[in-house]
Amino acid sequence: MISDERITVPNMADDGPGPSPSVVDGALVADPSASTPCHAPDLVGLSALEAYAEARAAGVRLSVSVWETRVGPWGLVIDQRPGTGTRVRRGARLSVIVSGRPHAPVPDVRGLPLETAIERLGWLGFVPLVKERRVSSSVPTGHVLSSYPDAGTLLTDGSVVALTLARFVEERPPLVGQTGSKGR
Repeated sequence: MISDERITVPNMADDGPGPSPSVVDGALVADPSASTPCHAPDLVGLSALEAYAEARAAGVRLSVSVWETRVGPWGLVIDQRPGTGTRVRRGARLSVIVSGRPHAPVPDVRGLPLETAIERLGWLGFVPLVKERRVSSSVPTGHVLSSYPDAGTLLTDGSVVALTLARFVEERPPLVGQTGSKGR
């Protein structure tokens, strides 16, 4: 549960610039032809979907921006412009900032020992998972052959990165009575 204290975005004064251009632009207007004043609803602490429902009920539209943060909870409104209770016209647009999980590129871990690959992925907030082991003549046993998704793919914090590890298969000596040549 969110406390009654308002959460604000660092370095943003109450009269400062609004959020970055909208990621989601909702045309949720109760009556677009009405020009009667209404009050901006209190959207801080609500999920993005709850904020849309509240905005619709109040007769205003939303412009949503995402503020990436490593600490959750994610998907909640953390600030709004104009502020709660401000008189606005029906159909006016409120700008809200929603907390979102950060994105990072998957590092290239091919050829690394499993322990090193797990450490690198973990530092970026990814969850490594050994998916399979394949025979390889070029990569040592226990080292990473590939990852899925591929290196460079942008993922959110907490995403799973599947690893394929190399394994070595020893050559077996021929069975008794068999020779290494075929044409006898």
